[in-house]
Amino acid sequence: MSEAHTISKRRSRGDDSASDGCLPPIDEGRLDRWSKYDGDLIGAQLPGVNSIGLAQKSTQPGVMAGLRHQHQFQDDATAARKWPRFLHRHGIPGTFTSSTSSNREYTMRLLHTMLRVGNLDRSIAFYTELLGMKVLRRDDFPDGKFTLAFVGYTDERDGTVIELTHNWDTESYDLGTGFGHLAIEVDDAYAACEKIKAQGGNVVREAGPMKHGTTVIAFVTDPDGYKIEFIQKKK
Repeated sequence: MSEAHTISKRRSRGDDSASDGCLPPIDEGRLDRWSKYDGDLIGAQLPGVNSIGLAQKSTQPGVMAGLRHQHQFQDDATAARKWPRFLHRHGIPGTFTSSTSSNREYTMRLLHTMLRVGNLDRSIAFYTELLGMKVLRRDDFPDGKFTLAFVGYTDERDGTVIELTHNWDTESYDLGTGFGHLAIEVDDAYAACEKIKAQGGNVVREAGPMKHGTTVIAFVTDPDGYKIEFIQKKK
């Protein structure tokens, strides 16, 4: 027997045990329409990816969060106002989940960080030769008088990368006080600093335990002065 019919029979005999006693009257037709969705929230999460939204198909169990409680909503307008809050409260820790469509799933991931550089070839040499990244792509835009180069340890489809932007008529930038640093995990922060110095790089904070902690870190700067933190992998 479906949940809709069970609740309907209880209502007909004055039995409110199917609810908390404070719910509005049930629209039987709407309840039958919703009852094909049943289950708890299932969030398909990839490493480093936050899922936003749910694939809402009646053939997939658990595609809507808490639809066992759908009889709480008297009309579609009320449901539209209340569902997003309900989904946020019952989402999987570490993810952001919000239903914005009845049949689409939205995912977000961090693609790249953009840094403006004064000498593109010099910056590419630093990130590839000193930090071991690869040039993933490089595009010139003559009409705009700028070049974009993407560098990283993995392909753009697989991880977050760095976008180096070179405006042809700008040789340097004021970094200001808002930007902090990039961070790279290394096996040995001490050895990484020695390598940087041996290749002419600039170490601005030698490897050692962080202040007020035990994690071993170090800081270097790229040719434009952007800070890069080395964080030693914990064993």
